[in-house]
Amino acid sequence: MKPHCTLILTAFLLAGCSLAEDVTPPPALATAQAAQPLAAPTAARPAPTQAVEAAPALPPSNPDPLRGALIYAEDCEPCHGPSGRGDGSMAANIDNPPLPLGEAAFAASVKPQDWFQVVTEGRMDRFMPPFRGMSEAQRWDVVAYALTMSTPPEMVAQGEEVYLASCADCHGEDGRGGRVQIDLTRPELFAAISLESYQVRIAEGSAEMPAFGESLSEEDLQAVAAFTRSLAFASDREQPLTDETAQVLGTIRVRVTNGTQGAEVPEGLEVTLLGFDGDQPALQEVVAVGPEGEASLEDVEAVPGRIFGALVEYQGVPYFSSGGHLPAEDPQLELGVTIYETTPDTDQIEAQRLHLIFDFSAEGLVEVSELWLLGTEGDRTVAARSGQLAIPIRLPEGFANLQFADATPGRFTPTPDGFVLHEPVVPGASQEVIFSFTLPYERRLDFVQPVDYRVRAVVALTEEGAPELRGEGLEDLGTQPMGEFILHSYTMGSLEPGESLELMLRGRHPAAQTTTGWLGWVLGGVALIAAGAAIALIWRRAGRPEEDLEAEAPARAPEADARQRLLQALASLDDALEAGEIDAEEHAERRAALKAEILELMKDLHD
Repeated sequence: MKPHCTLILTAFLLAGCSLAEDVTPPPALATAQAAQPLAAPTAARPAPTQAVEAAPALPPSNPDPLRGALIYAEDCEPCHGPSGRGDGSMAANIDNPPLPLGEAAFAASVKPQDWFQVVTEGRMDRFMPPFRGMSEAQRWDVVAYALTMSTPPEMVAQGEEVYLASCADCHGEDGRGGRVQIDLTRPELFAAISLESYQVRIAEGSAEMPAFGESLSEEDLQAVAAFTRSLAFASDREQPLTDETAQVLGTIRVRVTNGTQGAEVPEGLEVTLLGFDGDQPALQEVVAVGPEGEASLEDVEAVPGRIFGALVEYQGVPYFSSGGHLPAEDPQLELGVTIYETTPDTDQIEAQRLHLIFDFSAEGLVEVSELWLLGTEGDRTVAARSGQLAIPIRLPEGFANLQFADATPGRFTPTPDGFVLHEPVVPGASQEVIFSFTLPYERRLDFVQPVDYRVRAVVALTEEGAPELRGEGLEDLGTQPMGEFILHSYTMGSLEPGESLELMLRGRHPAAQTTTGWLGWVLGGVALIAAGAAIALIWRRAGRPEEDLEAEAPARAPEADARQRLLQALASLDDALEAGEIDAEEHAERRAALKAEILELMKDLHD
């Protein structure tokens, strides 16, 4: 990977997929991580314990690897791979390959606390961003799932047989104490002990526990250690260890509210209830919304691990609930969907974040990459009646070679002074726009970009040795080491509509280097790593508090691109009906087919 490519990728990892809750991106955090990288735990070199001893991380409740599997597929699989072997689709493009989470020799010595810290703080030396935007419980869930990747189900099943034969008399079949009154299901016990430590204790015993090293084979010791650790998992504790689970039926209720002040839920709405077992669709039912905004579906099978969500389409815009489980012990699930009235008034739009990266790898040019997070503080979805909208973004004079990370046909329309984004902006969410362009550069450049929307914060990044960046109100944060290169970062305060972002670049162009199309790879890679569009909220955010959902600006997934194309087709179909180009019967038939295709996309989320 070229240094410039590494610079851009790392910067966008910080800006676009750290899931950090701060509006201002975290260059200081990246600096701290680079200065104090976390050591990679291996069998030969155990994970460091200093950080854990100073501030031990404990799960707030028993972690659920089933929920963690959904998070892993969305946020971790592109690099770590589907089986945790470090062979994800992005792995080959990273200088330091992702750690092999799924290899037993690597994972056995890991304390779950260590991996929780890595998920929380990131590993910038390996281009892994922090995931502080996840709730604490979600981070523990994904750690629990990552640990199961090195202990296959057949191994755990073998361990269960050994446990029931050799351990259950003292510890109880459910691991909650039995005669010895040691609760093996305690989350704090799970957090602090590696799989190797479980195995050593079982083999060597203690003052209160006999040793099993002579009576059990090495394979049985490993298996029973894996099963014993799994007793702390929430998904394993919901059902008896050996009894077959009887079918349990429950009810899902959906409450639809209108988030626009003074507006009501209109008559005739429908809610689509969806259920997924991992990546496999298990339920799709359309239910009418009653006059009080409520809909319900009874006799729904409560399957452990199945995640349910709700979808409502209103005025051409899809709105989603958070995800949830239907617990067997109390099979009732309440879901909420908030819809909004639409407005074509783009004055409500604001750029929650604006990041610029200046790259001088091409002689005579500066390549500018920008990341915008567009949102709205109003209580209406900014969109045309059909669900689409033209949101213009202007670029500096003389720009050329405009490229987009998301090249979905119809999402962007280039214009002489920039481009237009065709996408609704929903309250509480944001639209991520990543693009790049070039400007000519000799020894100086006055960078002037008109701003048509309020910008909360600006961050600019260059590599060490690049021309000096100046500007009124621009704060120079200096150069900081990050991995194998030095990053120079700057910040600027808010801008109001009608103002311009004005920066000056001064200095000799760095030595000419030949570029080989890295920008398209970088932007495509960022879009993949940052995947997480609104559709994923249904199952990926299962059990997440509403305030966390509101704090996070969802990124864009490949499935969202296809969904956007289909929604645009729906809008065109509506326009054709209004123009009299098709009749109502044809409109209804084609619209139903398009909507079914949108819902079909959901089953492909993790493929």
